Amino acid sequence: MDRIKVAAGVFTWEGNERRSNRYGAIHLADSPYDGPIAGTASVFHDVDALESLACKRVRLTVKVIETRLSGHAGDHALKIFPSTPEVGKEIVLGVGILDLAVGYDGTPDILLRPNDGRSVLWIDPRLLYRLHDQTVEVYAEETNAEFSQRPDIVIDSGPCAFDNGDGSFQVKNVSTGEKVKILPHVERLGEGLFSLTMNPGRGKRFDVSKPD
Repeated sequence: MDRIKVAAGVFTWEGNERRSNRYGAIHLADSPYDGPIAGTASVFHDVDALESLACKRVRLTVKVIETRLSGHAGDHALKIFPSTPEVGKEIVLGVGILDLAVGYDGTPDILLRPNDGRSVLWIDPRLLYRLHDQTVEVYAEETNAEFSQRPDIVIDSGPCAFDNGDGSFQVKNVSTGEKVKILPHVERLGEGLFSLTMNPGRGKRFDVSKPD
């Protein structure tokens, strides 16, 4: 079956994909992470084609149409960060079952489900961060090829936070809207005294707790 252009726009995904480590859905936006100042794009979805391919095994391929620097901090927990591909580059996201969901702006999220029941790393995040904030075209084709395997990436399964280096923190393994407390480093000084420090630094990991 020939591949079909099913979507176009600025390549991104919703924050909970990173927080949960699922990395299973992509979204096409009209502007990059830093907003329209970094460029805009027309968003296109072939809804009929997407619906016809839903629940079928497909290969998703993304073609880069326009490039820019990504405004995303990356995934500190996985130590994966954005890079900029060249125009015309085609990146295969993988083979899986195509599914659809309603995205944050009412347009579709495009999902690529694995066949092994895993809950994380449906798509290799190294590919996703290669494409983040780029203007792209997304192509789908029905296929009998083998399903994409889980990427060989070690994940941190506990709730935690990472310093972005700009006064903000990136949380991991925490649900959207869930409140957490970032825990300081505790050092015993003796004679009942303790030192509480944050020791900030870009990429530094902190444990978090969830308030009652």
